[in-house]
Amino acid sequence: MARVLVVDDEQAITESMALILSDHGHYVRTACDGLEALAQLRTWSPQIIVTDWMMPRMGGEQLLGRLRGVPAWRGTPVIVMSALSLAPRAAVTAFLRKPFSAGLLLELIARHTNAPSRRISAQTFADAR
Repeated sequence: MARVLVVDDEQAITESMALILSDHGHYVRTACDGLEALAQLRTWSPQIIVTDWMMPRMGGEQLLGRLRGVPAWRGTPVIVMSALSLAPRAAVTAFLRKPFSAGLLLELIARHTNAPSRRISAQTFADAR
């Protein structure tokens, strides 16, 4: 299964995503913003990053810029999730508009990491605000 870093400032989102992804065999770490994600990347190498776009301190756009500037992280797939209706202009692996189904996220992770995918219910991840 895949190593997944989930980045979101809403604790309810990171906890629910970590639970679902772990239940499906993925190894998950979480971060509350881009700065914490960068700290995680110093000691752990995820196969894919799932990040919110708008966060305090360092948002998804800034995180993506930092990732693309480091050769070791440049090729890491990044899935951006946001309540915004328009996808970001930055080059990302995929964009998920909140709320989205857990099944869709699992399918994207499987597709971009070659991890096996299992079908699950239509549970959705919603913006916790």
